This record gives sequence, C-alpha cells and structure tokens, in this order.
Amino acid sequence: MKICRLPTLEEKTGLSRWTIDRLEGRGDFPKRVKLGPRSIGWLEDEVDDWIEDRLAAREDVLNKEQDYDSFEDEDDLEDDDLEYEDFDEN
Repeated sequence: MKICRLPTLEEKTGLSRWTIDRLEGRGDFPKRVKLGPRSIGWLEDEVDDWIEDRLAAREDVLNKEQDYDSFEDEDDLEDDDLEYEDFDEN
C-alpha cells in the first residue's frame, strides 16, 4: 500500500488541488488520509480505482455514441421502409 501526496496526486490525475477538494467534498473522489498535523495523502490504490472508473465511464459514453451513429437518419428512410401501426382515433 502506497500513499500519494498532493503533488503526485495532481500529476497522476491531471486535476488541480481545488478540483480535488471539490470532488472529495461531493464524495466523488477518494477520501484523504491524515498523516500528521500538517500532512495528508491519498491511498494510491483508491486513486487508481477512481481513475479506472473514469476510464470505464468514458468507454460507456463512447460505446453509446457509436450505437447512435449506427442508426440511419430518419430523413434517409423511404416511406416504404417505415412501418406504420393503425391507431383508433376515438
């Protein structure tokens, strides 16, 4: 188990100190560990898991975008390609 100090954490995540504080306060980032009276750090395994979660979320979004791209534009369809259902107008 390894502890990341703030400079390492900023480099590892690409986030600023303020963004890390904001995300942590919302519960969207791993909690810090108090190392001493004026010293904090984050568990590297938890930070790595957080990064992996972000990458997985990105992959989900990319896959959904590809799913949308695979549909034809409605304007490209001929009337003969569309199926209509009969509805009772009463």
